[in-house]
Amino acid sequence: HGVGVRMPQFLKVTYKDLAAAMKRCIQDGEMNMRAMTMSVQLHKEDGLSKAVSVIDSFLTHEVATGRWSRKFEKLEASFRRCSSKSPLHDAAGCFAFAAKILCCSFYPLRLP
Repeated sequence: HGVGVRMPQFLKVTYKDLAAAMKRCIQDGEMNMRAMTMSVQLHKEDGLSKAVSVIDSFLTHEVATGRWSRKFEKLEASFRRCSSKSPLHDAAGCFAFAAKILCCSFYPLRLP
């Protein structure tokens, strides 16, 4: 969206990095315009209702039906299989599993 500055991992950010990022955010006119545009769009949304709807949908369609539990159990079993193998055995499968975990793709959130 272009309304911020990409920073290193939080624990690696120095005070100089943070100061430079803050300065850029304050002085970059185009970034400020994009931020104002995004602000107007966000103020038009009913964020609380949307959050309640998403949570209610998740609880109703995933948790109450047992779908989430089955997905989690499958993911957990996959993790156990991956962690029980030697690092070189099925490395591609374990790498794919790690990528899946890191990207949180085992439960893609679908907004209504």
